[in-house]
Amino acid sequence: MATRQSEVLLSGEFVRISKKGGLFKVTVNKDCIAYHPVHSPETPMETNFIQISDCVGSRCERPTSGEQNCGTWLTVIFYPFRKKLFSGKRTRHRVTVTFQIKTSDDFEENSRLAEKWMNVINCLVREIPVAIEDVESCVPPLRKKLLILVNPKSGPGRAVSIFKQEILPMITDADIPYKMIITDHGGHGEELMKDLVLDEWYGVVILSGDGLLYEVINGLMSREDWKSAIKLPVGCLPGGSGNALCCSINYAAGEPVLHDLVLHSTFILIKHRVIPMDLVVVQTPSKKYFSFLSVTWGLLADIDFESEQYRSMGEARFTIGAIKRIIGLRTYKARLSFLPVTDYIPKNNSEEGNKSNKLLTKIRRFSLRSRSSSKSTVNSQDEIEGQSSSEGQSSNVNGEPLNNGFDVDADFKAQTVNNSASNVENPSVADVNFNSQSIINDNISDLQNGNKVKTEINGDGGHVEIQNGGALGEPVITSDCTLRKETEYLTAAAENGDMQIEQEVIVATKREGMPVPTPLMSPLDQPVPEGWVVIEDEFILAGALYQTHLGSDMLAAPNAHINDGFIYLMFVRQGISRNALLNLFMTFNEGNHVDSPHVELVRCLAFRLEPLSPGGNVMIDGERCDPCPLQGQILPGLAQLMAMK
Repeated sequence: MATRQSEVLLSGEFVRISKKGGLFKVTVNKDCIAYHPVHSPETPMETNFIQISDCVGSRCERPTSGEQNCGTWLTVIFYPFRKKLFSGKRTRHRVTVTFQIKTSDDFEENSRLAEKWMNVINCLVREIPVAIEDVESCVPPLRKKLLILVNPKSGPGRAVSIFKQEILPMITDADIPYKMIITDHGGHGEELMKDLVLDEWYGVVILSGDGLLYEVINGLMSREDWKSAIKLPVGCLPGGSGNALCCSINYAAGEPVLHDLVLHSTFILIKHRVIPMDLVVVQTPSKKYFSFLSVTWGLLADIDFESEQYRSMGEARFTIGAIKRIIGLRTYKARLSFLPVTDYIPKNNSEEGNKSNKLLTKIRRFSLRSRSSSKSTVNSQDEIEGQSSSEGQSSNVNGEPLNNGFDVDADFKAQTVNNSASNVENPSVADVNFNSQSIINDNISDLQNGNKVKTEINGDGGHVEIQNGGALGEPVITSDCTLRKETEYLTAAAENGDMQIEQEVIVATKREGMPVPTPLMSPLDQPVPEGWVVIEDEFILAGALYQTHLGSDMLAAPNAHINDGFIYLMFVRQGISRNALLNLFMTFNEGNHVDSPHVELVRCLAFRLEPLSPGGNVMIDGERCDPCPLQGQILPGLAQLMAMK
């Protein structure tokens, strides 16, 4: 067991303050705090373990009145999982364990010892490495303040009471400094971000639905110093109806989504790492938006907008809205265009059915870089945070610095792309082909590094051996960036013959002082660029998604990741019955709708929607936009999010 094999940093014998009391042997290592009665042999049944991963902090206190005053109390606060009595659901719950630190009759000496234990535990809780030689001197660095924005009118209107009753006790346990601002009008969040002094804050946390976070993101991106402003970490806590990003963060972290969402989201906030988050720039004929969640049109947008009148019901509003809209089902004609990551194969095209298991021939990616940067700051999921401190940089909640430079690269090594809810360190080529089940399962990191890989081909049990070679295209200079295509050719030797996979990475190097470049898209009044797929049809719904959830019971894009560099374009064409559509919506909670023959879900880098019939709604991150031609492009890893792996 790793927790027993780790180096012991602290060890002592203290009395536990509890009903049973007693003297306990207590040890601390980087993984856990262990304690057992000293009068009993040290056996697994007698030893209790507090996992550091469950801890939020520790504190020292003077004994309460009536106790001997020469000792000091050390309290450890943690939130382990347990199963609920009747439902059997796993949920975290608050537990405290208190020891009396009393090794002498001198109160000051006992206090110093207790503070040493507290400092070591708090450093470990905040993932600050502690070596055995540093135990006597380690002190966790001071934290910068969190700016917490609370929307009192979001969802059922309980955000303020949620903060006071559920969130505040937890962040107090973790000793996180903060300032709370209650927003009082629409657009208040955007106004605050435009004038925010970045260096004064660690990050911004939203307690609301998704609308206030939308304001914050667009406020940061509207600043002249947007490239450093957007590196300010943002976090979110559920206080609205949808809470889609909170659900996506919890899902990615393996925390519960369907129950106790506030508790588990606050735990993630306390224990978070700062990770890159993809944004999508959305263009309409009159305005530009920066989106973190989705663009929906048709049935999904109608449900979202028309259920506003039931806002006081919380998430139940969406169920009522869905039933009402399915009964009065509408179809909309549109031209839907997109730049797919791999070859697009229509799901309803029987002639293409025999190609569903074809080998990949081309993979597209998009990379966004700064002219002053030579490489990405996002090299892997384990190398997200900065390594050294400098003036002007913000630090994470553990006191560790973050790189505020504009340096984002969505190359293969930076992404985690997998087929499950859990984090798989190495993505696979097969996962990039979303429309068909590719029969190559390969490690993209190894391909990127030019390593030979032998892997099974699904189906016939054959093997491929892959080597790579590459080429750089000539740079193209535009008004806002320099474009270059990086092409690698991956040669696959299979039992049925050789094949070649082309990996095309479009690299945009931003010019200083220019806005975010959008080289994948042409102007809205011009045809889409070469290589795009164009579909003109009658649709029930369409949605561009870049997070897993649209609500706690809507796992809309189960393979999406916070920073995988993809837009997941979902659409349903006309021809589905009301009964089939209702059954389809009932499968959203587990993501099984993707297996429906009526649902197409395509990974792409950019899209364009051109409504060709009147009426309907368009929703960008849950905010209504007048139906009009619009288009969007992925901006890989542009923002910074407080989340967990």
